[in-house]
Amino acid sequence: MDLLNIIAENPFTVEESFKRIAKTLITNKALKVNNRLFAFIDLEFYYWHTVHQDSYCKNVNHNRPTGELELHRYGVDISLGNDQQNGFGGILIRGLFDTKDGVISKSQVVKEIYNQIKIGYNEVGIVDYTPIWNSIFATTRKNLGENSEFKDSKYRFLARDKEIFRKYEGKEDIFRNADLEEEEKSNLLGYKLK
Repeated sequence: MDLLNIIAENPFTVEESFKRIAKTLITNKALKVNNRLFAFIDLEFYYWHTVHQDSYCKNVNHNRPTGELELHRYGVDISLGNDQQNGFGGILIRGLFDTKDGVISKSQVVKEIYNQIKIGYNEVGIVDYTPIWNSIFATTRKNLGENSEFKDSKYRFLARDKEIFRKYEGKEDIFRNADLEEEEKSNLLGYKLK
């Protein structure tokens, strides 16, 4: 799946790949599970390669080929590959927007996807979709601990849309570390951070 191709020439090209993939998924794609569409609103990247040795990525056993969904103890990933020598990782789906029911936070993602699965044939894939938002912003990943060499890297990407954050879990932490100007943070949150 070319959409998920990581250019692993150096750390910069890996990071640029994350941004490109996140922008495409959040502003132009959705997860289709049978007859339901889930727009991507919050994605967190984990990737290990010889030029980008994110040791936190090794906490999950990445077994799936690129583009498949991978269920693990932390949630659901879109696999970025499983080559233990040359590169592996995943995109943790931290938040979705259900076109019927609205925002789905990380704690409910697995349940919502699973509830659409039927016994027998299922149609699951990433499809073209145009949400109401057309841009993203980046922030730091969550729950990495102090020892992660990438703890300050902005590898979490979110849809830039005020409505999403009305009741979003952990929104103040998201915005404290976001790559946004203070005025834009206030506009998206609806108030000024203290």
